[in-house]
Amino acid sequence: MLGEVVRTGKDYFKATRHLRAALLTSSALALAWTLPAGPTRAASDGTWLASPGSNDYGNGANWDGGFVPVGTASFGTSNTTSLVIAIASVGGWTFNAGASNYTFAVGNSLNFTGAGITVNGGSVTININGGGDLSFSNTSSAGSATITNNNYLQFFGNSAAGNASITNTSFNMLFFNDFSTAGRRHHHQQRQRKSVFLQQQHGRQRHHHQQRQPAFPRCQHGRKRHPYQQRRRLRRFLEQHRSARRRQAERRLDRGRRRLQPRRQ
Repeated sequence: MLGEVVRTGKDYFKATRHLRAALLTSSALALAWTLPAGPTRAASDGTWLASPGSNDYGNGANWDGGFVPVGTASFGTSNTTSLVIAIASVGGWTFNAGASNYTFAVGNSLNFTGAGITVNGGSVTININGGGDLSFSNTSSAGSATITNNNYLQFFGNSAAGNASITNTSFNMLFFNDFSTAGRRHHHQQRQRKSVFLQQQHGRQRHHHQQRQPAFPRCQHGRKRHPYQQRRRLRRFLEQHRSARRRQAERRLDRGRRRLQPRRQ
């Protein structure tokens, strides 16, 4: 009919597109209204309570903000200082002046992604249990912590061991990956048959037996021994061994000859 507006497929598509955008906007607003308000990134820091209800690091009720911090976790004076960690990822730990002496038991994994460990007071001891994994990423540092490694301890990125005291027990692995450094850490390797210390820098792996050795190894009495003396002792040992094998072979040959000789009547 005359005067009637004819709508094309393009007009219908444009209307459908506007309707779809309006529906998506309303759905997003409704979802945001129903979701509970959580801590923002600026409010991701927290302080361990002076009197927490338990020693569970992963329980938000033990922190002043009601949630487990993912930015900086601060520690002061507390009546609960032996903490248990299942799984945690945090930017860093800061132990304030006058803080208590804390001990952490890592059962599964603990990862530092920010500043790492900063000790301004008290002390921090981390025990990596069997099956546990402690890692430092980015530019984090182990600070002056005391770490006992019973499984995996790894450094990534530009992280560093700092002034930490690290003790490796049996069935453990210690890695320095990427551009991470050992810093001034004190490394204690207990004598175990299957204890392994690996260092990986710039894509290279090195066993602890392949670390740099002094030019003149010391003997049991503490005296320096020249490499030529070691070669001489090794050559003397081989000569004695060969002489003993030669005499043994000659005796066997003599016994065989006697058996082959006819007996006198």
